[in-house]
Amino acid sequence: MAELLAAAGFGRDGVRAFRRREVTSMDRFQPPMVPTTCINGVSNETLEQLVYWDGDFNARPGLVYGEGDGFINLVSMLAFDEQMRQQSEQNKLFKSIRLEGARHSTIVTDEWALKRVMQEILEANRVSD
Repeated sequence: MAELLAAAGFGRDGVRAFRRREVTSMDRFQPPMVPTTCINGVSNETLEQLVYWDGDFNARPGLVYGEGDGFINLVSMLAFDEQMRQQSEQNKLFKSIRLEGARHSTIVTDEWALKRVMQEILEANRVSD
């Protein structure tokens, strides 16, 4: 990240600020310790990586696609799931659902996906009563 910031023109001050403010907080994810359900679409082509050849950040990057919801890739979804399950108590409170073919931008407007979202909300409310 430091190399990317420097190559993008942020210079030493930008890199130093990133290291001082962001790096120290990046490894301190704290699960919320409340019941949490994460619903994500899968099986849609989703941007996963930008490839800058030879460190040339002025050139158009190569695009690498993987699967996801069209906006958030599956690799990121699984990393979030893993972080949520790090604490055994949160693991008991965390549910991750993948909806085949649901897209990030339409998960609450496509009728079939919205029905599943509503089902999860109703189930969560029954459990918490």
